[in-house]
Amino acid sequence: MRRASVAIPFEKAKQIYEDGFEGCYPDPDAAARLWQTVRDMGGDPFNATRRYGLDGSGAGKLALPFLAQLRLYPDSLPGVAQQRGDCVSFSTRTAAVGSYCASLVYGSNDQHYVAPAVSPVARQNGVASTEALFWYRGYDGDGWSCAAAADIAISKSGIVLRQKYPDLGLDLTEYSPTMAGKWGRLSPPEKVQAMTNDNLCRNATNCKTYEEVRDMLANGYCLSTCGSEAFTDKRNAYGICDRANKTWHHAIAAIAVDDRPETVEREKGGLILLQNSWGDYCGGARAIWNTDKQIPVGSFWARWRDIEDRYFIALGPSVGWPANKLPNWGLENIV
Repeated sequence: MRRASVAIPFEKAKQIYEDGFEGCYPDPDAAARLWQTVRDMGGDPFNATRRYGLDGSGAGKLALPFLAQLRLYPDSLPGVAQQRGDCVSFSTRTAAVGSYCASLVYGSNDQHYVAPAVSPVARQNGVASTEALFWYRGYDGDGWSCAAAADIAISKSGIVLRQKYPDLGLDLTEYSPTMAGKWGRLSPPEKVQAMTNDNLCRNATNCKTYEEVRDMLANGYCLSTCGSEAFTDKRNAYGICDRANKTWHHAIAAIAVDDRPETVEREKGGLILLQNSWGDYCGGARAIWNTDKQIPVGSFWARWRDIEDRYFIALGPSVGWPANKLPNWGLENIV
């Protein structure tokens, strides 16, 4: 079923994936191409936390980089639900926008960049287009690789704002599964490629351990992650969804980490916040334990031991991976 086109009413997405649809799949050749692209750009496809001095920076912390996005673009998470098998473009877009917003709010921002304005409708559709990524998958139909999508995000189609592009005859203000399939086997026209090339992500790196994922998130770098793990659609009192005895070949974005000692002791390890692309399938906003903050609609905490075999790619807006000064929301009286 990998490359079939599937129209997905969002409330039925979970069942379609559990019935065997492959929204994501491993692609070693795409991974090799991505890492060569990263090297050609002067980046480090592995061990970036060590190279840039981020090792250990997330230890003991509750880091919530998604709050930067909600500060700049209220109500932009979870965004509209996917309606075809394009989850990889959703997870890549969510990670890219999350990292960009965190860099503006918590980074040095010496250039005094401001977040570009979008309409309320565009904001509620996730700020940036998923379709403009999916156009570059290279074939007709659905399903994609997280590595291939990250390669596109740093080389051909980055953060494409949800707005009208009248000179190109395109309106990306609202998500459209039909628009997502406009180009596949054939590349977009040159004029469209020139537009999607304007706001590329500047870096990507593969995170293989909990510590790498934790430290990236603690510095405001969100991740796209592909895997086959499935989860229940009910969160417990701590906002955690348990691993289900089923399979989803599904991409999700990682947008926060809870490494507080009390959490690690209670759960026998840290928690990663996953933002799904199925709308409010697991419920609305939920208070984060022992804080006055909330996780977004449709997101859930996952125990690291339940997701440790997933493929994680951090996306960044900078050439390197500078340390950003995110608050530790696990401390009392953080505002």
